[in-house]
Amino acid sequence: MKTALYLPGHIRGFKETYDSLYFSIIGPNDCDIYISTSTALTKVYEDRIETVYMDKDELEKEIRSVYGERLKGLIIEEESKEDVQASISDDNPNRSKQWLRLKQCHEMAKNSGIRYYFAVRTRTDLKYPKKKLTWSSRSTKFLYSISHVDPGIAKFYDFFAIGSFIIMDKYCQLIDVWDESSGRLRSEKQLGAWLDKNNIDVIDIANIFVPIVVRVDPRLNNGYWVGMNEFGHLREDNEVMALRIDHDAIEAKRLQPSAGITKEKK
Repeated sequence: MKTALYLPGHIRGFKETYDSLYFSIIGPNDCDIYISTSTALTKVYEDRIETVYMDKDELEKEIRSVYGERLKGLIIEEESKEDVQASISDDNPNRSKQWLRLKQCHEMAKNSGIRYYFAVRTRTDLKYPKKKLTWSSRSTKFLYSISHVDPGIAKFYDFFAIGSFIIMDKYCQLIDVWDESSGRLRSEKQLGAWLDKNNIDVIDIANIFVPIVVRVDPRLNNGYWVGMNEFGHLREDNEVMALRIDHDAIEAKRLQPSAGITKEKK
């Protein structure tokens, strides 16, 4: 079943992580790719932002060379220094930029004329465990995401989600109800409230599938890049496995969503 994969936001590390993304998600699920990004490549440190600005035409050429024919939609914004600050700072009133770009990805997929059954939102600066994450028609009732390491902050992270195209249509509308006054870390808090409001059940897959965040793009510090173990439940795992979800157990036994997840070796 055809899947649309969305890559909204700054496109750092996309060359270095493509093989991992293809192995875990693109290949096993026949994904088409939609990207909304900008000419800015950023690395966020605690007290500063390092930015390299790319030529728009050159960046488009690089993106198309990596994603090839699977790339069905691409938007590249000429982004200013002020725009960059707004898009990466939790405290900035314009923090909603990533959600605008996500909706742009989804609208491109909706208008493509291609029938998608599922959609995935992720980022280019993630490297995945060596597992193939697969789904089927049984997966249409739920959204799949990664629980936040600190539930006092938010229920789920905002960088990864899988759902039916219908569920993701609602997920991608958060920008339409965005509250600029809701304070720090508002992206994940608002996402949780939005999912609750729309009665979207979320299954946590953090115990079996957590990507590593690649915080450094080679163009930003002499070719070195680092996987940050910042989520508390990351682990080394080189086993190739497929995700299987026992929906009958979840529905019949009313288990917690994560308790209904099983793993099946390939």
